[in-house]
Amino acid sequence: MASLPNPPPQSFTTEQEAVLQEWKHLCQTLEHAQGDHLVATCRDKYQYAKTYLVYGREVDQVNVEVRQAARQGSYGFFAGRGIAARHLTPRLADEMLKAWRITVASKRARVAEMFLRRFGEDIEEFIGTPHHASRLVMAVGLDRRDAILALADWTQEKLVGAEVSQLRADVATLRQEIEKLGQQLMRWWNRE
Repeated sequence: MASLPNPPPQSFTTEQEAVLQEWKHLCQTLEHAQGDHLVATCRDKYQYAKTYLVYGREVDQVNVEVRQAARQGSYGFFAGRGIAARHLTPRLADEMLKAWRITVASKRARVAEMFLRRFGEDIEEFIGTPHHASRLVMAVGLDRRDAILALADWTQEKLVGAEVSQLRADVATLRQEIEKLGQQLMRWWNRE
């Protein structure tokens, strides 16, 4: 019995295409900027290689977790990175994760190429050399996570910090205004 060919995948709606393009742009912008920052600023080959090891380290596990969550209708990973979840589907989430993986792979390739140009060594061979292992373990990476992963940390932690700082500044401004009003009230009171 002949099997029927698989039907072509349904295309995305216009809104879903827009979400996918927004996500691709976000991934490319943040991941490439992160890699470019490493290339532009890091001159220590051990720190450079340690940072290279960070890139892509969590991608496989995160992909599994996000896919499982998406199958259950939970899109918190994307919502935590500023993507509206109302148009997301498990298939769209898969495409978005694929785009992210491709971008991280591209970032790693660029960083590896620049390591070769700058230090004259293949980064994978450098990392795998036992001679470098102890110094590599002691090195501090420039980044701790891929940019897209760090984005949620940044927005959660740093925005809260920024909001607290803004609240403090607002309170200080209000305090000054209250003192001015109090002084004006005292002048008015003393006139009578």
